[in-house]
Amino acid sequence: MSNTLDVDGAADFLKISKDTVMRKARNGAIPGAKIGKYWVFIEEDLIETIRREYSCQFLSQKEQATITLDSASAAKKLEDRVVQLTGEKPKNMSKH
Repeated sequence: MSNTLDVDGAADFLKISKDTVMRKARNGAIPGAKIGKYWVFIEEDLIETIRREYSCQFLSQKEQATITLDSASAAKKLEDRVVQLTGEKPKNMSKH
């Protein structure tokens, strides 16, 4: 059987404030259901939400690294082309 949490329990579990839990539940950022006057959260759903955040953060870090590498690669190609055309290395370009 699934363990359910109220707003206080969800806030404790997620290490965020009750207000943040309510805001995220209302906008669908965390799964929960309002039953009558009270919000109810299933612990396994919150665990899955945390795991998704890990994945998003990991992908974001990988994307940032790729962008940085692509930018560095593009800068190097540009520098090489300037040298090829002018015979001189540009003075204002950083070394990579």
